[in-house]
Amino acid sequence: MSEQELRDSLRSAVVDEPPMTFDLDELMVTAERLARRRRIFAVVGEGPTVDIDQT
Repeated sequence: MSEQELRDSLRSAVVDEPPMTFDLDELMVTAERLARRRRIFAVVGEGPTVDIDQT
């Protein structure tokens, strides 16, 4: 195999993008849902604490 044939074979192997295996809309909805959930838990985690004095 010549260098030119190798170059052409490699170039033809990467000409097209691979097919997407996920839905971009579903990905965005999931990311927004997880971000909202993290914000909710962060607010709940910052709530008041009870200090028990054991003197």
